Amino acid sequence: MLDHTLVQRYPEVAENLLGALGNLACNKENKALFSRAGVCPPLVRFMSLQLVLDNPGVATALLSAVTYLAVDDENKLNFGRAGIATPISFMMEHRVCLENPVVAQALLLALWTLSYSPDNQVIFGQSGVIGPIVRLLDHPAIKGSPKALEYLAGSMQNLCCTEANKQIFGQAGVSDPLVSLLEHPLALAHPAIAELLCGTLHCLASSPENRVSLLQSGLAPVLAVLQRQAVSMVPAVHEEL
Repeated sequence: MLDHTLVQRYPEVAENLLGALGNLACNKENKALFSRAGVCPPLVRFMSLQLVLDNPGVATALLSAVTYLAVDDENKLNFGRAGIATPISFMMEHRVCLENPVVAQALLLALWTLSYSPDNQVIFGQSGVIGPIVRLLDHPAIKGSPKALEYLAGSMQNLCCTEANKQIFGQAGVSDPLVSLLEHPLALAHPAIAELLCGTLHCLASSPENRVSLLQSGLAPVLAVLQRQAVSMVPAVHEEL
């Protein structure tokens, strides 16, 4: 039905249909049924429609459906093989994401969920997803949203699991924005964000080339600040104990 003209021309119809699909996909058994029915490729094709880019409600419903379906490992791979990396890369740099925090969160949560698949980690690295991720690190829409930053950091940590992607992140210039984010108020105030950013740093620093660029980006004093912050959060031990 996603390929029907009625759905592709009328935002209200598309949003309600996609919302229903997302709700149905909350059920574990339904995820498997949708996988066998081949729902992933039509959803990927739908992501490229102007209707999605022009309507934040449609985009959010679509991305939420992708996320619910992608909890299933088979669907993760189905989405990756269907070429979801291309529309995700495009949407990350489109105004529908950059100007709407709800869409941005939905898009990055879908990316984070999909990136748990080792196969998708390879596919996304080879399909140009990493460049837009690095460029998003400096964007106000991300720095102003704890959830968006958490989902983006989680995606980075997953994608850094492959040696090839570590190199791609380094070549894309990840060091400067990552070091800057490590001392950003959101990271210092939200342990979940700090953990994911530090996890990304841990993975990237296993590459000799990235070690050099990270230190050149001023990592050493930032780590000192983070260490003091961590120590200050540890409860004091009473002398009598």
